[in-house]
Amino acid sequence: MEDYLEKCLNDSELFELAYVAQETNNLDWLKQKITQGLNSTKLFEQARAVTLIGFLEDENCLKDFESILKRPNSWVHSVAEKALHEWKQNVWAKAWFKKFIEEKEDVRAWVSFSLFLKCTDRRFWLWKEKLLSDFEIGRDRLTFLNFNIDRIKKSIEENEKSRGKTFLYEKVLENQAWPWMGYT
Repeated sequence: MEDYLEKCLNDSELFELAYVAQETNNLDWLKQKITQGLNSTKLFEQARAVTLIGFLEDENCLKDFESILKRPNSWVHSVAEKALHEWKQNVWAKAWFKKFIEEKEDVRAWVSFSLFLKCTDRRFWLWKEKLLSDFEIGRDRLTFLNFNIDRIKKSIEENEKSRGKTFLYEKVLENQAWPWMGYT
């Protein structure tokens, strides 16, 4: 995983690394890398660490963001604002999915599901089963959910598409000098 981290060239690859680390119980390794990056004197490593925090499925990340955003306005501060938004997307997806499960009225549940689709990404697969087991879900709602798995997958793919075009939230074009190279 160490090698993969060093070879990541876009946000999609960083997200993939964060996702796999969480899915395979390597979260301690990832958090260690994040801590090392945050404590680095190199702005690139700080920004990469902040970006990785945004991809975590962890309620405690808000404290990290608050600490980072207290620092003076800088490139890393800007990256942190974007990473916080990325992290919040997952929080919103969970909230709308929970509302979908809990809502008694079908029309409101459908609205919640539609909003969930707008903000979900692969982290859904990390928390879906726990959320389903924490709340009682009706048979009709479960049938609806199972019937719409392909729709969820398509929304996830669509919501993640732009990550391949950025690195540390900076747009990257082919044969372009990387803007963060001067920050090392």
